[in-house]
Amino acid sequence: TLQRASVFGRTFWVEAVNFVAKDPGLSDAAPALAALNGREMVFQSATSTFAATDEYIFKHALLRDATYESVLKRDRRVYHARAADWLLRHSAARETEFAGLIAEHLERSAQFEQAAQYLARAGASALRTYAYREAADYFRRALALLPAEGAERVPLLVQSGEALWYLGEYEQAQTLLQEGLALGKKHGQDGHHADALIHLAGIARKQGRWDQARACLTESLQIARQLGEKNEIANALHNLGWLEIRQGAYAAASALLAEAQALYQALRDRRGLADAFNGLGTAALNLGEYEKTTAFYQESLALFHEVGDRPGESAALVNLGETARRQEDYTAARQYYEAALKIDHEIGDELLAAMTLGNLGHTALACKDYAAAEGYYHKGLQTAVAINDIPDILDILSGLAGALAQTNRMEQALIILGLVLHHPGLEDESRLIAGQALSA
Repeated sequence: TLQRASVFGRTFWVEAVNFVAKDPGLSDAAPALAALNGREMVFQSATSTFAATDEYIFKHALLRDATYESVLKRDRRVYHARAADWLLRHSAARETEFAGLIAEHLERSAQFEQAAQYLARAGASALRTYAYREAADYFRRALALLPAEGAERVPLLVQSGEALWYLGEYEQAQTLLQEGLALGKKHGQDGHHADALIHLAGIARKQGRWDQARACLTESLQIARQLGEKNEIANALHNLGWLEIRQGAYAAASALLAEAQALYQALRDRRGLADAFNGLGTAALNLGEYEKTTAFYQESLALFHEVGDRPGESAALVNLGETARRQEDYTAARQYYEAALKIDHEIGDELLAAMTLGNLGHTALACKDYAAAEGYYHKGLQTAVAINDIPDILDILSGLAGALAQTNRMEQALIILGLVLHHPGLEDESRLIAGQALSA
Protein backbone atom coordinates (compact mmCIF):
# COMPACT_ATOMS: atom_id res chain seq x y z
CA THR A 1 0.00 0.00 0.00
CA LEU A 2 2.81 2.41 0.86
CA GLN A 3 4.56 1.63 -2.44
CA ARG A 4 1.44 2.46 -4.45
CA ALA A 5 0.86 5.61 -2.40
CA SER A 6 4.48 6.74 -2.89
CA VAL A 7 3.96 6.98 -6.65
CA PHE A 8 1.79 10.08 -6.08
CA GLY A 9 4.37 11.89 -3.97
CA ARG A 10 4.07 12.85 -0.34
CA THR A 11 0.30 13.50 -0.59
CA PHE A 12 -2.07 10.81 -1.88
CA TRP A 13 -5.69 9.65 -1.79
CA VAL A 14 -7.33 6.32 -0.85
CA GLU A 15 -9.21 5.92 -4.15
CA ALA A 16 -6.06 6.76 -6.09
CA VAL A 17 -4.05 4.09 -4.26
CA ASN A 18 -6.84 1.59 -4.99
CA PHE A 19 -6.83 2.54 -8.67
CA VAL A 20 -3.07 1.97 -8.98
CA ALA A 21 -3.47 -1.63 -7.78
CA LYS A 22 -3.35 -4.44 -10.32
CA ASP A 23 -7.00 -5.26 -9.71
CA PRO A 24 -8.58 -1.93 -8.63
CA GLY A 25 -12.02 -3.48 -8.24
CA LEU A 26 -10.86 -5.82 -5.49
CA SER A 27 -8.38 -3.51 -3.75
CA ASP A 28 -9.16 -1.43 -0.68
CA ALA A 29 -6.25 0.47 0.84
CA ALA A 30 -8.40 2.02 3.60
CA PRO A 31 -7.73 -0.61 6.36
CA ALA A 32 -3.96 -0.61 5.67
CA LEU A 33 -3.84 3.19 5.68
CA ALA A 34 -5.80 3.32 8.94
CA ALA A 35 -3.21 0.97 10.48
CA LEU A 36 -0.33 3.02 9.09
CA ASN A 37 -2.00 6.15 10.48
CA GLY A 38 -2.07 4.46 13.89
CA ARG A 39 1.65 3.79 13.62
CA GLU A 40 2.20 7.45 12.66
CA MET A 41 3.82 6.58 9.34
CA VAL A 42 1.11 8.51 7.47
CA PHE A 43 -1.47 11.04 8.64
CA GLN A 44 -5.00 11.63 7.41
CA SER A 45 -5.64 15.22 6.32
CA ALA A 46 -8.57 17.15 7.80
CA THR A 47 -9.80 18.02 4.30
CA SER A 48 -9.28 16.39 0.90
CA THR A 49 -8.33 17.96 -2.40
CA PHE A 50 -10.74 15.56 -4.09
CA ALA A 51 -14.29 15.03 -2.85
CA ALA A 52 -15.49 11.59 -1.76
CA THR A 53 -12.04 10.20 -0.98
CA ASP A 54 -9.78 10.58 2.05
CA GLU A 55 -6.43 12.31 1.66
CA TYR A 56 -3.26 11.21 3.45
CA ILE A 57 0.30 12.51 3.74
CA PHE A 58 3.53 10.65 4.49
CA LYS A 59 4.92 11.69 7.87
CA HIS A 60 8.36 12.30 6.37
CA ALA A 61 9.45 13.03 2.82
CA LEU A 62 12.39 10.65 3.41
CA LEU A 63 9.96 7.80 4.17
CA ARG A 64 8.09 8.49 0.95
CA ASP A 65 11.32 8.66 -1.08
CA ALA A 66 12.72 5.43 0.41
CA THR A 67 9.41 3.66 -0.22
CA TYR A 68 9.29 4.85 -3.83
CA GLU A 69 12.84 3.61 -4.42
CA SER A 70 11.71 0.14 -3.28
CA VAL A 71 9.11 -0.05 -6.09
CA LEU A 72 10.39 -2.33 -8.85
CA LYS A 73 11.26 -0.33 -11.97
CA ARG A 74 9.03 -2.52 -14.14
CA ASP A 75 6.09 -1.60 -11.87
CA ARG A 76 6.79 2.15 -11.72
CA ARG A 77 5.86 2.78 -15.35
CA VAL A 78 2.54 0.96 -14.92
CA TYR A 79 1.79 2.69 -11.61
CA HIS A 80 2.52 6.15 -13.05
CA ALA A 81 0.29 5.46 -16.08
CA ARG A 82 -2.57 4.53 -13.73
CA ALA A 83 -1.85 7.56 -11.52
CA ALA A 84 -2.12 9.85 -14.56
CA ASP A 85 -5.35 8.13 -15.60
CA TRP A 86 -6.86 8.57 -12.12
CA LEU A 87 -5.91 12.27 -11.98
CA LEU A 88 -7.33 12.87 -15.46
CA ARG A 89 -10.61 11.23 -14.43
CA HIS A 90 -10.92 13.17 -11.19
CA SER A 91 -9.50 16.63 -11.99
CA ALA A 92 -12.25 17.48 -14.54
CA ALA A 93 -12.70 21.29 -14.61
CA ARG A 94 -9.56 21.67 -12.44
CA GLU A 95 -7.33 19.96 -14.99
CA THR A 96 -5.12 23.07 -15.42
CA GLU A 97 -4.50 23.11 -11.65
CA PHE A 98 -3.12 19.55 -11.82
CA ALA A 99 -1.51 19.80 -15.28
CA GLY A 100 2.03 19.71 -13.87
CA LEU A 101 1.35 16.64 -11.71
CA ILE A 102 -0.46 14.85 -14.54
CA ALA A 103 2.46 15.65 -16.88
CA GLU A 104 4.97 14.18 -14.43
CA HIS A 105 3.09 10.86 -14.29
CA LEU A 106 2.77 10.82 -18.08
CA GLU A 107 6.52 11.46 -18.41
CA ARG A 108 7.39 8.68 -15.99
CA SER A 109 5.09 6.27 -17.81
CA ALA A 110 6.77 7.14 -21.16
CA GLN A 111 3.62 8.74 -22.65
CA PHE A 112 5.76 11.53 -24.00
CA GLU A 113 3.45 13.16 -26.57
CA GLN A 114 0.64 13.58 -24.03
CA ALA A 115 3.16 14.60 -21.34
CA ALA A 116 4.40 17.44 -23.56
CA GLN A 117 0.82 18.71 -23.98
CA TYR A 118 0.27 18.85 -20.21
CA LEU A 119 3.69 20.38 -19.55
CA ALA A 120 2.77 23.12 -22.07
CA ARG A 121 -0.52 23.73 -20.21
CA ALA A 122 1.26 23.85 -16.85
CA GLY A 123 3.86 26.26 -18.26
CA ALA A 124 1.22 28.58 -19.71
CA SER A 125 -0.63 28.59 -16.38
CA ALA A 126 2.58 29.39 -14.46
CA LEU A 127 3.38 32.19 -16.94
CA ARG A 128 -0.08 33.73 -16.40
CA THR A 129 0.49 33.77 -12.64
CA TYR A 130 4.04 35.25 -12.98
CA ALA A 131 5.76 32.05 -11.72
CA TYR A 132 8.46 32.55 -14.34
CA ARG A 133 11.03 30.05 -13.05
CA GLU A 134 8.38 27.33 -12.80
CA ALA A 135 7.06 28.21 -16.27
CA ALA A 136 10.53 28.05 -17.82
CA ASP A 137 11.10 24.59 -16.31
CA TYR A 138 7.79 23.24 -17.63
CA PHE A 139 8.53 24.59 -21.13
CA ARG A 140 12.09 23.17 -21.05
CA ARG A 141 10.76 19.71 -20.20
CA ALA A 142 8.05 19.92 -22.88
CA LEU A 143 10.55 20.97 -25.56
CA ALA A 144 12.81 18.05 -24.64
CA LEU A 145 9.96 15.66 -25.51
CA LEU A 146 9.05 17.19 -28.90
CA PRO A 147 10.57 16.60 -32.37
CA ALA A 148 13.38 19.05 -33.17
CA GLU A 149 11.65 20.74 -36.13
CA GLY A 150 8.00 20.23 -35.16
CA ALA A 151 5.53 23.13 -35.50
CA GLU A 152 4.27 22.44 -31.96
CA ARG A 153 7.62 23.72 -30.62
CA VAL A 154 7.01 27.30 -31.84
CA PRO A 155 4.65 28.59 -29.09
CA LEU A 156 6.71 26.82 -26.43
CA LEU A 157 9.95 28.43 -27.63
CA VAL A 158 8.32 31.87 -27.58
CA GLN A 159 6.73 31.38 -24.15
CA SER A 160 9.97 29.94 -22.74
CA GLY A 161 11.87 32.95 -24.06
CA GLU A 162 9.29 35.25 -22.50
CA ALA A 163 9.66 33.59 -19.08
CA LEU A 164 13.47 33.75 -19.19
CA TRP A 165 13.63 37.41 -20.23
CA TYR A 166 11.43 38.32 -17.26
CA LEU A 167 13.99 36.43 -15.14
CA GLY A 168 16.81 38.54 -16.60
CA GLU A 169 18.38 35.58 -18.45
CA TYR A 170 18.60 37.61 -21.64
CA GLU A 171 21.10 35.57 -23.66
CA GLN A 172 19.21 32.30 -23.28
CA ALA A 173 15.86 34.05 -23.78
CA GLN A 174 17.10 35.66 -26.99
CA THR A 175 18.33 32.29 -28.31
CA LEU A 176 14.94 30.64 -27.70
CA LEU A 177 12.98 33.56 -29.16
CA GLN A 178 15.12 33.63 -32.32
CA GLU A 179 14.73 29.87 -32.66
CA GLY A 180 10.96 30.35 -32.30
CA LEU A 181 11.06 33.07 -34.98
CA ALA A 182 12.95 30.86 -37.45
CA LEU A 183 10.76 27.82 -36.85
CA GLY A 184 7.60 29.96 -36.92
CA LYS A 185 8.57 31.33 -40.35
CA LYS A 186 9.17 27.79 -41.58
CA HIS A 187 5.71 26.67 -40.47
CA GLY A 188 3.89 29.93 -41.31
CA GLN A 189 3.01 30.79 -37.69
CA ASP A 190 3.05 34.59 -38.00
CA GLY A 191 1.02 35.17 -34.81
CA HIS A 192 3.80 33.70 -32.66
CA HIS A 193 6.29 35.65 -34.82
CA ALA A 194 4.69 38.91 -33.64
CA ASP A 195 4.87 37.81 -29.97
CA ALA A 196 8.53 36.80 -30.28
CA LEU A 197 9.41 40.20 -31.74
CA ILE A 198 7.75 42.01 -28.82
CA HIS A 199 9.82 40.01 -26.32
CA LEU A 200 13.03 40.50 -28.33
CA ALA A 201 12.28 44.23 -28.28
CA GLY A 202 11.98 44.06 -24.48
CA ILE A 203 15.43 42.47 -24.22
CA ALA A 204 16.95 45.00 -26.62
CA ARG A 205 15.44 47.87 -24.60
CA LYS A 206 16.82 46.48 -21.35
CA GLN A 207 20.27 46.43 -22.93
CA GLY A 208 20.03 49.96 -24.36
CA ARG A 209 19.71 48.83 -27.99
CA TRP A 210 16.91 51.31 -28.77
CA ASP A 211 17.03 51.10 -32.58
CA GLN A 212 16.78 47.33 -32.50
CA ALA A 213 13.89 47.48 -30.02
CA ARG A 214 12.02 49.92 -32.27
CA ALA A 215 12.67 47.77 -35.37
CA CYS A 216 11.30 44.66 -33.62
CA LEU A 217 8.17 46.44 -32.42
CA THR A 218 7.54 48.07 -35.80
CA GLU A 219 7.79 44.70 -37.53
CA SER A 220 5.51 43.13 -34.90
CA LEU A 221 2.92 45.86 -35.54
CA GLN A 222 3.13 45.33 -39.31
CA ILE A 223 2.57 41.58 -38.93
CA ALA A 224 -0.34 42.12 -36.55
CA ARG A 225 -1.98 44.60 -38.95
CA GLN A 226 -1.54 42.20 -41.89
CA LEU A 227 -3.19 39.40 -39.89
CA GLY A 228 -5.92 41.73 -38.61
CA GLU A 229 -5.21 40.56 -35.06
CA LYS A 230 -6.55 43.44 -32.97
CA ASN A 231 -5.10 42.19 -29.69
CA GLU A 232 -1.63 41.83 -31.22
CA ILE A 233 -1.96 45.30 -32.80
CA ALA A 234 -2.86 46.76 -29.38
CA ASN A 235 0.08 44.97 -27.73
CA ALA A 236 2.55 46.31 -30.30
CA LEU A 237 1.15 49.86 -29.98
CA HIS A 238 1.34 49.63 -26.19
CA ASN A 239 4.98 48.55 -26.28
CA LEU A 240 5.86 51.24 -28.83
CA GLY A 241 4.20 53.79 -26.53
CA TRP A 242 6.42 52.72 -23.64
CA LEU A 243 9.48 52.89 -25.86
CA GLU A 244 8.64 56.54 -26.61
CA ILE A 245 8.13 57.23 -22.89
CA ARG A 246 11.53 55.83 -22.04
CA GLN A 247 13.14 58.06 -24.66
CA GLY A 248 11.25 61.17 -23.55
CA ALA A 249 8.78 61.49 -26.48
CA TYR A 250 5.70 61.82 -24.27
CA ALA A 251 3.25 63.33 -26.78
CA ALA A 252 4.03 60.56 -29.32
CA ALA A 253 3.64 58.00 -26.53
CA SER A 254 0.20 59.37 -25.62
CA ALA A 255 -1.03 58.98 -29.21
CA LEU A 256 0.15 55.37 -29.46
CA LEU A 257 -1.24 54.43 -26.06
CA ALA A 258 -4.60 56.09 -26.78
CA GLU A 259 -4.89 53.96 -29.93
CA ALA A 260 -4.02 50.84 -27.90
CA GLN A 261 -6.59 51.83 -25.25
CA ALA A 262 -9.35 52.11 -27.87
CA LEU A 263 -8.55 48.63 -29.19
CA TYR A 264 -8.42 47.06 -25.73
CA GLN A 265 -11.74 48.77 -24.93
CA ALA A 266 -13.36 47.33 -28.08
CA LEU A 267 -11.95 43.87 -27.25
CA ARG A 268 -13.14 44.15 -23.62
CA ASP A 269 -9.61 43.25 -22.58
CA ARG A 270 -9.49 44.53 -18.99
CA ARG A 271 -5.87 43.54 -18.47
CA GLY A 272 -4.77 45.35 -21.65
CA LEU A 273 -6.86 48.37 -20.71
CA ALA A 274 -5.12 48.54 -17.33
CA ASP A 275 -1.74 48.53 -19.10
CA ALA A 276 -2.85 51.29 -21.46
CA PHE A 277 -4.06 53.51 -18.60
CA ASN A 278 -0.77 52.90 -16.79
CA GLY A 279 1.17 54.10 -19.84
CA LEU A 280 -1.12 57.08 -20.43
CA GLY A 281 -0.62 58.07 -16.80
CA THR A 282 3.16 58.01 -17.17
CA ALA A 283 3.02 60.14 -20.33
CA ALA A 284 0.73 62.65 -18.59
CA LEU A 285 3.00 62.69 -15.52
CA ASN A 286 6.00 63.69 -17.59
CA LEU A 287 3.95 66.35 -19.35
CA GLY A 288 3.10 67.82 -15.90
CA GLU A 289 -0.62 66.98 -16.19
CA TYR A 290 -0.96 65.72 -12.61
CA GLU A 291 -4.74 65.62 -12.42
CA LYS A 292 -4.98 63.44 -15.52
CA THR A 293 -2.06 61.37 -14.25
CA THR A 294 -3.74 60.45 -10.97
CA ALA A 295 -7.01 59.58 -12.72
CA PHE A 296 -5.24 57.27 -15.19
CA TYR A 297 -3.22 55.53 -12.46
CA GLN A 298 -6.23 55.05 -10.16
CA GLU A 299 -8.20 53.53 -13.06
CA SER A 300 -5.24 51.30 -13.86
CA LEU A 301 -4.90 50.18 -10.22
CA ALA A 302 -8.63 49.33 -10.00
CA LEU A 303 -8.49 47.27 -13.21
CA PHE A 304 -5.33 45.41 -12.21
CA HIS A 305 -6.99 44.56 -8.87
CA GLU A 306 -10.16 43.44 -10.67
CA VAL A 307 -8.32 40.97 -12.92
CA GLY A 308 -6.02 39.74 -10.11
CA ASP A 309 -2.81 41.07 -11.71
CA ARG A 310 -0.57 41.64 -8.69
CA PRO A 311 2.52 42.83 -10.61
CA GLY A 312 0.24 45.31 -12.37
CA GLU A 313 -1.07 46.51 -8.99
CA SER A 314 2.53 47.01 -7.83
CA ALA A 315 3.41 49.00 -10.95
CA ALA A 316 0.33 51.23 -10.56
CA LEU A 317 1.16 51.85 -6.88
CA VAL A 318 4.74 52.76 -7.78
CA ASN A 319 3.44 55.21 -10.37
CA LEU A 320 1.04 56.78 -7.89
CA GLY A 321 4.04 57.12 -5.58
CA GLU A 322 6.01 58.77 -8.36
CA THR A 323 3.13 61.23 -8.90
CA ALA A 324 3.11 62.12 -5.20
CA ARG A 325 6.93 62.42 -5.14
CA ARG A 326 6.95 64.79 -8.13
CA GLN A 327 4.49 66.98 -6.20
CA GLU A 328 6.72 66.76 -3.08
CA ASP A 329 4.14 64.79 -1.06
CA TYR A 330 6.82 62.45 0.27
CA THR A 331 4.68 60.82 2.97
CA ALA A 332 2.12 59.65 0.41
CA ALA A 333 4.90 58.62 -1.99
CA ARG A 334 6.54 56.44 0.65
CA GLN A 335 3.21 54.78 1.52
CA TYR A 336 2.54 53.89 -2.12
CA TYR A 337 6.07 52.53 -2.60
CA GLU A 338 5.95 50.45 0.58
CA ALA A 339 2.59 48.95 -0.46
CA ALA A 340 4.13 48.08 -3.84
CA LEU A 341 7.25 46.55 -2.26
CA LYS A 342 5.06 44.34 -0.07
CA ILE A 343 3.44 42.92 -3.22
CA ASP A 344 6.85 42.52 -4.92
CA HIS A 345 8.15 40.40 -2.04
CA GLU A 346 4.94 38.35 -1.82
CA ILE A 347 5.06 37.38 -5.50
CA GLY A 348 8.87 37.16 -5.67
CA ASP A 349 9.21 39.67 -8.52
CA GLU A 350 12.79 40.96 -8.33
CA LEU A 351 12.40 43.21 -11.36
CA LEU A 352 9.62 45.18 -9.68
CA ALA A 353 11.38 45.08 -6.30
CA ALA A 354 14.51 46.70 -7.77
CA MET A 355 12.44 49.53 -9.27
CA THR A 356 10.47 50.06 -6.05
CA LEU A 357 13.59 50.11 -3.86
CA GLY A 358 15.13 52.69 -6.20
CA ASN A 359 12.06 54.90 -5.83
CA LEU A 360 12.14 54.58 -2.04
CA GLY A 361 15.76 55.70 -2.26
CA HIS A 362 14.79 58.73 -4.38
CA THR A 363 12.13 59.66 -1.80
CA ALA A 364 14.55 59.40 1.11
CA LEU A 365 17.06 61.48 -0.88
CA ALA A 366 14.45 64.21 -1.47
CA CYS A 367 13.78 64.21 2.29
CA LYS A 368 17.55 64.60 2.90
CA ASP A 369 17.65 61.28 4.78
CA TYR A 370 20.87 60.27 3.06
CA ALA A 371 21.61 57.19 5.19
CA ALA A 372 18.16 55.72 4.44
CA ALA A 373 18.54 56.60 0.76
CA GLU A 374 21.86 54.76 0.52
CA GLY A 375 20.32 51.76 2.29
CA TYR A 376 17.51 51.54 -0.26
CA TYR A 377 19.90 52.11 -3.16
CA HIS A 378 22.27 49.34 -2.06
CA LYS A 379 19.39 46.85 -1.64
CA GLY A 380 17.93 47.87 -4.99
CA LEU A 381 21.30 47.68 -6.72
CA GLN A 382 21.94 44.20 -5.33
CA THR A 383 18.54 43.04 -6.61
CA ALA A 384 18.93 44.68 -10.04
CA VAL A 385 22.47 43.35 -10.59
CA ALA A 386 21.35 39.80 -9.75
CA ILE A 387 18.93 39.83 -12.71
CA ASN A 388 21.04 42.04 -15.03
CA ASP A 389 18.36 44.76 -14.96
CA ILE A 390 20.37 47.54 -16.64
CA PRO A 391 17.72 50.34 -16.68
CA ASP A 392 17.12 50.05 -12.94
CA ILE A 393 20.85 49.70 -12.22
CA LEU A 394 21.39 53.02 -14.01
CA ASP A 395 18.41 54.66 -12.26
CA ILE A 396 19.60 53.54 -8.82
CA LEU A 397 23.19 54.60 -9.52
CA SER A 398 21.91 58.05 -10.57
CA GLY A 399 20.21 58.43 -7.19
CA LEU A 400 23.20 57.01 -5.31
CA ALA A 401 25.42 59.61 -6.99
CA GLY A 402 23.09 62.28 -5.60
CA ALA A 403 23.38 60.85 -2.07
CA LEU A 404 27.17 60.76 -2.39
CA ALA A 405 27.30 64.33 -3.70
CA GLN A 406 25.14 65.59 -0.83
CA THR A 407 27.44 63.93 1.74
CA ASN A 408 30.70 65.43 0.43
CA ARG A 409 31.83 62.39 -1.61
CA MET A 410 31.86 64.28 -4.87
CA GLU A 411 34.69 62.32 -6.51
CA GLN A 412 32.78 59.03 -6.16
CA ALA A 413 29.59 60.74 -7.33
CA LEU A 414 31.26 62.09 -10.49
CA ILE A 415 32.78 58.70 -11.36
CA ILE A 416 29.30 57.10 -11.14
CA LEU A 417 27.67 59.91 -13.12
CA GLY A 418 30.32 59.61 -15.84
CA LEU A 419 29.39 55.95 -16.27
CA VAL A 420 25.64 56.51 -16.07
CA LEU A 421 25.34 59.50 -18.42
CA HIS A 422 27.37 57.77 -21.16
CA HIS A 423 25.48 54.46 -20.99
CA PRO A 424 23.12 53.81 -23.96
CA GLY A 425 20.56 52.13 -21.66
CA LEU A 426 19.83 55.30 -19.64
CA GLU A 427 16.13 56.19 -19.76
CA ASP A 428 14.73 59.73 -19.80
CA GLU A 429 13.31 59.69 -16.26
CA SER A 430 16.63 58.37 -14.89
CA ARG A 431 18.45 61.14 -16.77
CA LEU A 432 16.47 63.65 -14.65
CA ILE A 433 17.73 61.95 -11.46
CA ALA A 434 21.31 62.00 -12.77
CA GLY A 435 20.91 65.70 -13.71
CA GLN A 436 19.80 66.54 -10.17
CA ALA A 437 22.86 64.73 -8.79
CA LEU A 438 25.14 66.61 -11.16
CA SER A 439 23.67 69.96 -10.14
CA ALA A 440 24.38 69.16 -6.48
